[in-house]
Amino acid sequence: MEQSQRPCSGARCAVRAHRRRLDQPPKAVLDACPELRQTHDLVRDFAHMLAHRAGVDLSDWIRTAPATKVPGITGFGYGLTTDLDAVIAGLTVRWSSGGTEGAANRVKEIRRQLYDAPDSNSSAR
Repeated sequence: MEQSQRPCSGARCAVRAHRRRLDQPPKAVLDACPELRQTHDLVRDFAHMLAHRAGVDLSDWIRTAPATKVPGITGFGYGLTTDLDAVIAGLTVRWSSGGTEGAANRVKEIRRQLYDAPDSNSSAR
């Protein structure tokens, strides 16, 4: 297959040539590749939900994602449904348990280092 006939090859060239911001890619790029347009729209919409804490819109986004048949997006959308209430809360509520999780992970790492270290007496036996 000739390079000009490959799907989205025009999009790759246009992206390299224009180097614009991700939130405003050249119209020619999105028009040249429908899959890229669908992916761009879904990623933009998800980023909007993150930035504006619009978790209420997630159910609509998840219903839209599989219809596009974009491989990474459909799997991501399905994965969000495994604990939908928690994901919606994470996209809606302002507080985060990140600090607590970080502290717990540090404690676990120290515990692993202490208990998984080779015993200094075991080599003498």
